Order: sequence, then structure tokens, then C-alpha cells
Amino acid sequence: MVSSRRLVYEAFEGINEKLPIYFMLGDDALEAKYGDIVSVRCRISLFENFLIDGGPFRRGKLNFNRWIEGIDLNSYEWPSLSDIAYEVEERIKAVAKTLNTEKFTQATLIGPTELSEYSCAPGVNSRVYARTGMLHHRFDFAALTVLDLKLASRLHEQFHRIVLEAAKTAAENQYIDSVRVADDFCSYKGPIYRPEFTNTILERQREIADAIKGRGKYAVLHSDGDVRFFITRLGCFNGIHPLDIMPKTSLSYALKWISEVKNLRRRTNTTFLTGIPVELLYNTNIPVRDLATIIDYAVEAIGLKGLILTTTHRPYPNIELSIVEERVREIAKYSEKYR
Repeated sequence: MVSSRRLVYEAFEGINEKLPIYFMLGDDALEAKYGDIVSVRCRISLFENFLIDGGPFRRGKLNFNRWIEGIDLNSYEWPSLSDIAYEVEERIKAVAKTLNTEKFTQATLIGPTELSEYSCAPGVNSRVYARTGMLHHRFDFAALTVLDLKLASRLHEQFHRIVLEAAKTAAENQYIDSVRVADDFCSYKGPIYRPEFTNTILERQREIADAIKGRGKYAVLHSDGDVRFFITRLGCFNGIHPLDIMPKTSLSYALKWISEVKNLRRRTNTTFLTGIPVELLYNTNIPVRDLATIIDYAVEAIGLKGLILTTTHRPYPNIELSIVEERVREIAKYSEKYR
């Protein structure tokens, strides 16, 4: 029997004859129990509360002109690259120590574009957050790329150098098999940012991917929205997740989504990590048999080779893990037909 780690390696090489599974659950023990890949969360602690407390470059109630005039990148105490490397190493070490597993292990990072948006986030009402767990930002950074492209690029570059160091450190760790960078830059309508800045994003993503691959590990991009126009340039990554290129709020929409992903397969050999939409997975009104139908169609349409059956996102805030686990268990059992 092929080991979990070997099966995922074969999928990244496009030679797998069985289907690896990756349940993104925000719980490494559960991920190891039901899937073939375990996440190691390597987010930088200094940036963790931007969406809750507000970012250091938040606009608040200022108009855009006053806000831009007041942005001073040097006023923020940026962490040193050595501190970044140390924190990533410690996070990986903690998982390696507590989780005795031979599963394929993927370090996960937040990318420079998302961090740039977070750094301009307004923060949330503490009572609302406690009740719903929901976070948001206003895309003020996207507005900054229009109003002052040079300043926006400098801010993005600060986060890029930090993420690049984190990615290098993770890729150099013997416990890690791949590094995934979450860096959204599209919505369902296409690119969020003006073309000049989208090009900057793609070039910096390529630099991160090259750094990971140059250290002998697989590079994966997580990017929401309709990335179809950029699928060729994103071939610098070994894998792309979740190919969330359109809404998937019902069985019929999800099947249409898989058909569009099938069309993308004709344009790239990049490994696809996709197939289980969380909109349906965490909706207990949707029977598991509908998810089984989607999985069967994904395997038929996309093919086994170069496919890792993956949830499109982690659980929504305040989702009860016991309910999640029950449905995940059923899906894992059903998917044994492809293993």
C-alpha cells in the first residue's frame, strides 16, 4: 500500500493512480486522522490581530487624501528577518513534537497581498467578533494601489520580504514537504487590483515559489476568486488551491464549477487541490450524497492524475467541529473507492 506521503508526492508529480485527500480543518490531529496532508500554521504572530484590532496603516474615518498623507512606513516597527525565521522554526518544531505522523506536511503562510490588506484593515467590534467570529477588511489597500501606486508597492514589498524569508525557512526544514502561500488577488469578477499592480503581485508570487522549489519543496498557492486569466503564469507553483473561480452554493452550481475547473486542466499541468466546497460541506441541510456526487464528477472530469481532493477552505468561524468531523468521516469513507 502506498504511504500517504508517497501518494501526495506522486500527485504533485502527476503520476498518481490513487486519490490523496486533504481536509483543511484547522486541527492538525484531525487532518492527520482523516487525510493525507497535515497543515503547519506558520502565520507571523505580530500580524495576527490586524483584522481584529485594526492594522497599523488603517484609514479609520479619514478621507483617502488625508490617510495617504499620514502613512509613514517607517513608523511601524517591522520585525527582523531573523525573528521571522525563528518564529517559523518554532511553530514547525511544536507540531513535529506533538504530532507523531508520517503524513505529508504542508507549512501554511499568509502572503504579502493579504497582509497588505490586513495592515489597512479597520478592525472589528469586539462584541460582534465574540458572537460571530467574523473578520473583514475594506480593500483600502486596493484603493491605495490606485491612488498612490508607488507607496502601495513599497508597503507590499515590506510584507513580501518577510513572507519570502518565512517561506525559505519553512522550505529548509526537514519536517516540511511543501509550503502553501495564501495570497488572494481576485474576486469572482476577476482581478481586484489594477493591471500594473497585479503584475507586481504575480512577479513577487513567482519569487516566493522559486525560493520554495529551489530548496527542494513543493510550492502551493492558495488564491480565491477567478484566477483563470492568470492560470499560465501561476504555473510557477507546483500546485494551486482551491480554484474557487465561481460560487458553489448548490449541487448544480458545484457541478458547473467542476466543469470550469476541467477546462482549466487543459491549460496547465499544475496540481489541483480542490473538489470539496465548504459551502456544502458545512451546511448540514445538504446531504453527504450530494458531496459524493461532486467528488465522483471531479474525478471523472479532471482525472486522478495531478488531483488532490481538498476542501476549498478551512471551517467557517464558530463551526462546531463535532459536526464537521462527522461529515468528514463520511466523505473519507466514501473516497476510499479511489484509494
